[in-house]
Amino acid sequence: MKLVAIASCFFALLAGVFLLALSSKRDCLGIDEVRKILEKSEQLEEQGKLQAARHGYKQIDIYACERSKELSYAVERSMALGDRIHAAYDSTVEAIDLYHQKNDEYPSDLGDIREFIPREHVDAFKGFGFVKNDDGTVAIVTGLYGSVSFSLD
Repeated sequence: MKLVAIASCFFALLAGVFLLALSSKRDCLGIDEVRKILEKSEQLEEQGKLQAARHGYKQIDIYACERSKELSYAVERSMALGDRIHAAYDSTVEAIDLYHQKNDEYPSDLGDIREFIPREHVDAFKGFGFVKNDDGTVAIVTGLYGSVSFSLD
């Protein structure tokens, strides 16, 4: 009788572990899904849509079920694109300042400062948004974490 109780507990525990594994697998990406997202992200990157590509790579980083060379590659690309987007943001802030120095006013939109953006930052820059706020600040939406506001004066 004692052996039956131990066996029953063991099988109940085993079933619980199996169900837990099934539920966690359902919430993550299998290798086929990872490869599809990876392919789409690479296409977006080739098209110069860096923010969208980084978002795809980041999804693989967060939701991949298993470690794989695809996951490692996605993490590497996500970090590299993040660095490029940050650098383009810095160039954008500098370009706003240059525009102000040259024209004695701030740009009305990002198209006004395009000429000041270095070639290597143009793809990331094209994915930015620009909002002038009533309080004298502007917000540059980089596509990474939301907008970053700063004072024009």
